[in-house]
Amino acid sequence: MSTTIHPTIPPTWNEIDRSVRTLDIRAMSYENTLLPIAQSDQVKRVLRVYRAVRPLLTAIGSLPLLPWAWRAAITLFVETIEALASGDPDSQHDFKAGKDL
Repeated sequence: MSTTIHPTIPPTWNEIDRSVRTLDIRAMSYENTLLPIAQSDQVKRVLRVYRAVRPLLTAIGSLPLLPWAWRAAITLFVETIEALASGDPDSQHDFKAGKDL
């Protein structure tokens, strides 16, 4: 899913709902989290969940009823996870070297 979200325009209800529905929450909740798994697998799980809840976090982070510091913290969290996701080799980017030449 490659949904572009502008940082100042909160996503719509439908965009949030569609994104959250991409997660198989029941299957993920049944995964045995007590068994040791590799850190790279843990990061992949976090990124999978993050990609689904990103529009929701963006919407919450734009609510004016929240204190400025809370909104800034949510924005910082989203930017930090985005930086982590940009280094993920499994992320679905459309980048191909030289395609625009």
